[in-house]
Amino acid sequence: MAYNKPLVTIGVLAYNSANTILETLDSIASQTYDNIELIICDDGSTANTLVVVKTWLDEHTSFLDITSKYRDTC
Repeated sequence: MAYNKPLVTIGVLAYNSANTILETLDSIASQTYDNIELIICDDGSTANTLVVVKTWLDEHTSFLDITSKYRDTC
């Protein structure tokens, strides 16, 4: 898909943030800009941040024009 707008990359750093990351992801999802790359970097959480993020991404597959990446080490 070709874009006339520049790509905007949003980096989210996470560490044991399972209780707070959903608010961040929902805020990103509500943006009106339509050429977004989302990179979530979880720096070795011992909480279930990975499960929360993957569930959220699975539930938000209808994101238009957002590319998501999850990394478990930063």
